[in-house]
Amino acid sequence: MHLTATAIAEAVRRDDIDPVELVTTTLGRLADDDLGTVITLMDSQALSRAGTAGTGPLAGVPILIKDIFDTAATTTTYGSRLFKRNVPTRTAAAVQRLEA
Repeated sequence: MHLTATAIAEAVRRDDIDPVELVTTTLGRLADDDLGTVITLMDSQALSRAGTAGTGPLAGVPILIKDIFDTAATTTTYGSRLFKRNVPTRTAAAVQRLEA
């Protein structure tokens, strides 16, 4: 089943979808990805966020941050091997707003 972010958020608010189960399923799919779509899989952080699903408009919706946005304490390569060891100390404002 494919749902929009809005539909997922609404289903989480109605308790029709458990955000922890949704993130667990999503992480399983990403772990099986042979294409290397995700550079850094932040499974413990994702599960922690799902367990405290907040009240924002995207509460309970799994998110994936593109590797061009700094995320504190997480490898951010900007899509280049030159930055394979880059670990920012700050999180980009756009990412902070999305996470909120």
